[in-house]
Amino acid sequence: MNQVGQLGGHTYARTYRTTGGLVGAEMIATLSRIIEKGEWKGLVVLKKTRVTQILTNENGKVIGVECQTGNSTQKVTYEAQSVVIATGGYANDHSESSLLHQYVPGLVHLPTTNGRWSTGDGHKMAIAIGADAIEMSNVQVHPTGFIDPEKPDHTMKTLCAEILRGVGGLLLNKEGKRFCNELGTRDYVVQKMLEYTNNTNPSHQQQLPPFWIVLNQKAGEAAETHVPLYLRKGLLQKVPSLEALGNLMSVDLPALQETLKEYDLAAGLGVDAFGKKNFENGPWVGKEEEVFYVGRVTPVVHYCMGGLRIDNQGRVLRESGEKISGLYSVGEAVGGLHGKARLGGNALSECVVFGRIVGEGIPLLPKEEKKVEGMGKKKVEKRKELVDLGLKELEEHAKDVWVAINGKVYDLGGFVEDHPAGPEAILKLAGKDGSKDFLQVHGLEILKDFDELLVGNLKI
Repeated sequence: MNQVGQLGGHTYARTYRTTGGLVGAEMIATLSRIIEKGEWKGLVVLKKTRVTQILTNENGKVIGVECQTGNSTQKVTYEAQSVVIATGGYANDHSESSLLHQYVPGLVHLPTTNGRWSTGDGHKMAIAIGADAIEMSNVQVHPTGFIDPEKPDHTMKTLCAEILRGVGGLLLNKEGKRFCNELGTRDYVVQKMLEYTNNTNPSHQQQLPPFWIVLNQKAGEAAETHVPLYLRKGLLQKVPSLEALGNLMSVDLPALQETLKEYDLAAGLGVDAFGKKNFENGPWVGKEEEVFYVGRVTPVVHYCMGGLRIDNQGRVLRESGEKISGLYSVGEAVGGLHGKARLGGNALSECVVFGRIVGEGIPLLPKEEKKVEGMGKKKVEKRKELVDLGLKELEEHAKDVWVAINGKVYDLGGFVEDHPAGPEAILKLAGKDGSKDFLQVHGLEILKDFDELLVGNLKI
């Protein structure tokens, strides 16, 4: 990771990202690759298996977990000397029994960037055996979740990554005016949005007028990984001129011109009326046919700073401060690490740091010659001969989920359910050349581990 950027709330550029692909996706893909190849001996992955209870003995020590597999109602017990809770936050449970409803009911009706797994199950199971949960009302609302024009009322939003503002993107209101320092902390930017709307309760999305993220051509080129991805998803639109930008936003051209001239003037002075001191990829005016990238954004529930109380070794504590023997926690399931507002770049850092601390410190049982059947990806026998296919022939194998990437054709039918981003991310590429979509998220080196899925070469 050798690209450095400045995100909101940071005084200096200090967040690192990969040159190819999205940093989170690259980290997950790398770890998944190592696990699937069996490089960590003794590790068994149980997929489609849901933990329903943490088990303890009469002294309160953790001794294992109770699980359900697939659609089965039968419960299975796994004995364990230690259990690590790494279940993420609780931002996508909107039910009356949810932690969100219990601690911050005003946010229940906001959309979220979190996946369907973000329901606080790990918290609830740990609390049930005496774990202390702290700062649970500290839930972060991110200012920029994309509103998909095709699904404007969908409760799950794609995050408009902070790097778009880090490279110089501007936030504009429905009048085409700036209203904040785009590089301020997330809670600050959200507060400015609410102040503009005269709405102190962000619980109803429909009460918020449109806000826009706008990048000029230089900023768009600087966000070379994210912008093409958002364009392909229809979340950003590319317009050929300032006039076209105004038409899309329903803002008069003179108003936009005035906003951008004021911004360029502030950049020349080194500070603007909102205290912004970092002005990347200007100027904004001067070219007759300047290209712009624009998308509509709204505040979204993004991250839970509250969670399980731990010590500096990741051991879960009771309210008294006593350790729960055998119970650990890492990642967003942990509380108290970020205060009231997490800064961009710190979530993945937290996972790596505390994941390593717990991983290196957790006691392991002696290895036994006992095989546990996992539910991982079944190894596909590599075909002896690769076939040459044209695009038409590739389309005929859409049901088989054959996908072309970088001139090679892969049979991804057995990988659909295992994909971290969900089946749809692969199924939409079935029978097509998916090179552009793939390269916007991943680097080519990942393909080395899919050689066993090769079925042919794409001939155009």
